Amino acid sequence: MDVGKNVQKALTNGWYSWQAIAIARDSAAYNRTVQAIKDTRGQGGSARSRLKATRRSQGLAGAHRYYKNMRRLQSDRLALGHAQTRYPRSGGTHHRYGEIRTGVPRGGAPQTGWRGTMARFGTSRIGSTVRAGGRLLAPLGAVTGGYDIYRALRGGEGMSTTDRVVTGLGGAGGLAAGGLATYALVAGAALGPVGLGIIAVGGAVAAGAWLYENREAVGEAAKKVVDVGKKAFEGAKDIGKKVWKGLFG
Repeated sequence: MDVGKNVQKALTNGWYSWQAIAIARDSAAYNRTVQAIKDTRGQGGSARSRLKATRRSQGLAGAHRYYKNMRRLQSDRLALGHAQTRYPRSGGTHHRYGEIRTGVPRGGAPQTGWRGTMARFGTSRIGSTVRAGGRLLAPLGAVTGGYDIYRALRGGEGMSTTDRVVTGLGGAGGLAAGGLATYALVAGAALGPVGLGIIAVGGAVAAGAWLYENREAVGEAAKKVVDVGKKAFEGAKDIGKKVWKGLFG
């Protein structure tokens, strides 16, 4: 029972961490894209055409970021629809689904290199399956978050005041993040920047609290990983010495 509970908590908090990191990463990528758009704004055409192109490019970048954030919480098609509605391009029309999915304007050159590989993985069946599995952890996160709040209020189990505070904060973060993610999944609702921010921050708090509660086990596991790394390095070094000696005496 304890093993199953620990696995469930580890998966849930891993999902929370993924949400927080991905939302921050997508925001940073969006800011870089917008800055690049601004840097090229003065090149070619009339002032009006440049402004229109800038608005369209920024709108597409925003739609792509929003779609990537929402597709981790609900189906791909639903996330695309929300992104299209939320970020119409200048003139009142909407970006095409293909543009939003890739972040590349129609007729534009596709992404290459590492970013292109990651973009293709994100739209692949494997990426879709991983996200679908992750969505199932949102309701579990909300339930375990509520239970952690109950544990913190009840006390006992040898919990110190600090343990109760950390557990309560982690439970509140997990309940908020998991509850909002479940709402987006079940109701098919579109979340705004505040909702996505709550999922990111609440998930980070929940994951941090879980790491604190399991700090001894995490520290022991990290020590074992370091020990294994040292042994592997020493073994590789010995092999290297023997090879060098065999070749050059």
